[in-house]
Amino acid sequence: MNQHMVDRLKAALWGREIGIQDETGRFAVLALLCEKEGELHLLFELRADSLRGQPGETCFPGGKIEAGETPYEAALRETFEEVSIPPEDITLVAPLDLIVDISNRVIYPFLGYVGEEGLSKLCPNQDEVKEAFLIPLTHLRETDPYIYPAPVEMQIGEDFPYEKIGKAADYHWRGGLIDVPVYEYQGKTVWGMTARAVRSLLRLLSEVEHV
Repeated sequence: MNQHMVDRLKAALWGREIGIQDETGRFAVLALLCEKEGELHLLFELRADSLRGQPGETCFPGGKIEAGETPYEAALRETFEEVSIPPEDITLVAPLDLIVDISNRVIYPFLGYVGEEGLSKLCPNQDEVKEAFLIPLTHLRETDPYIYPAPVEMQIGEDFPYEKIGKAADYHWRGGLIDVPVYEYQGKTVWGMTARAVRSLLRLLSEVEHV
């Protein structure tokens, strides 16, 4: 009997896509390497001031993954909607490491490439993007970001049922630190989650070059 149940569970669950527990949303972004005058740059956006979420902040093209989409399809769609670069002009280089923020949003970053012809089609959608700009990859690689270590601590109320878990009210809840990198270039600032993705990408590029 138990073996039959185990076999049924295996048949139903084996091979399923692994998710993130308690995720509150799935998003995809595209770190787009752009060819300009023979040099590689990364494309960034300045979010429109009229947006409800994070107005005026710097980010990569991207947004929420819709039903039936793969994360990469969402990244391509959002890139086209925001800056008008068509998917057919973009080459997928590689998926990058996932990001999970403190609100349990999961971000799927991808590394892509677009040549000068595709980049010539760049046209920000003013409803979503205040400005699109490029930062040379060499600048990002040669300039260390400012790092702010932000503490993350549990805020536990007096009504927590310590007696039910056999712990005292002075129980030491584990906290942590989140590094907040800040990159600057000609009056432009890249910080927060986008800067974390940039730093992760730069580390990956450095590792690849040493292979």
